[in-house]
Amino acid sequence: MIRPFVKCESRSADVGYDMWGSVGHISDEEVLTSFWENAKGERIGFASNWRQNPSDLKITHADGRVETRTLAPLKVIELKSE
Repeated sequence: MIRPFVKCESRSADVGYDMWGSVGHISDEEVLTSFWENAKGERIGFASNWRQNPSDLKITHADGRVETRTLAPLKVIELKSE
């Protein structure tokens, strides 16, 4: 994983679970992001909405431009450096 080339923010979501006799509650970002460099040296990133509902992702670029993207349920998008 490499250093993010854009700043990504989303709301946090609270999730309850009941697994193997253990009941609990966790809070995590609605949209998860990861950043990589491929074999060609290109920097790429991914944003994943893991929820069953649409989620908003606020992307702040290096030049200060702010973009808001709405991701459909279970949608993954590619983020590219500019």
